[in-house]
Amino acid sequence: DRTAGYFIHPDKDYEKVGEVNEVCFVEGLVRFRGNWILYYGTADSRIAAAVSTD
Repeated sequence: DRTAGYFIHPDKDYEKVGEVNEVCFVEGLVRFRGNWILYYGTADSRIAAAVSTD
């Protein structure tokens, strides 16, 4: 099932301005040393990571 809202959304400046403005998209999710790391593209110009320790 799809979520009702966005999973991630542009918030930081580097997520808002680039080749394609106002865009974030998931690239991959990995479990590493007890943490979840979500890699995502930002504004079609960079790759960022979000980390969850849960």
